[in-house]
Amino acid sequence: RWSWGFALHQAGAPGLGRVLTGGTVATVEHLLAALSGAGVDCASVVVSGGEVPVMDGSSEVFSAALAAPGALEAIRGSQRTELHVLKHVRASQGHDREASLSPLEENDRSGELHIQVEVDFSGRMPPGQSQAHFGFERREFRAKVADARTFCFFEDVEAMRRAGLGLGGSLDNAMVFRDAQLLNPEGFRGDREVARHKALDVLGDLSLSGTPLVGRYNGVRPGHVLNLQLLSKLFSDPSNFRHVEVDLARPR
Repeated sequence: RWSWGFALHQAGAPGLGRVLTGGTVATVEHLLAALSGAGVDCASVVVSGGEVPVMDGSSEVFSAALAAPGALEAIRGSQRTELHVLKHVRASQGHDREASLSPLEENDRSGELHIQVEVDFSGRMPPGQSQAHFGFERREFRAKVADARTFCFFEDVEAMRRAGLGLGGSLDNAMVFRDAQLLNPEGFRGDREVARHKALDVLGDLSLSGTPLVGRYNGVRPGHVLNLQLLSKLFSDPSNFRHVEVDLARPR
């Protein structure tokens, strides 16, 4: 199992690192998002090197492998433990970035995690991508979110590389923006790709709860550090949540 308590975020780094015995494994959020979207909350992952491969900058390669016929049939259990959010919990950074978790409505017995994000990169991206809202449920991950690529700005690339970060980054595995234009010749993968990738990152970050979350997440300009602060707030008070044993063979 993975846990927020072992997560690190290096200043200037594009993603999260997961502390393991003897070192760290970096950029875990795209893989964790794919696992969470497939309903997997406990897995053994073998990584050669200090970073999960970036693939194409999205979760699609991982999601496709998990969705392959027979990939998960042998490990599907009849029961699982869920973490139900009971109280509204909020974290913020500055005056314009915040994230919150809230319980589901009383009549919502879906057992779902609903994620809503708002992004604002005004003046740095084309219209339709720079400011957008996007929402989805965890079960919709592959259909709506998995193919959305990570992104960066051209002016930040050199600074990252001087710091030894993002050395394998290219137009093959990230959207790159310069002067409010996308440099990738193939264009966007559908509507609101930037907001959809932010939602992907959120699911990966929240999977660090270690148990599937049930509730509503709302983020305004969210990021990895903010999401970890939110999990810290959630777990700081046991009355904020409840662990629930669920029989998957029975309708809710």
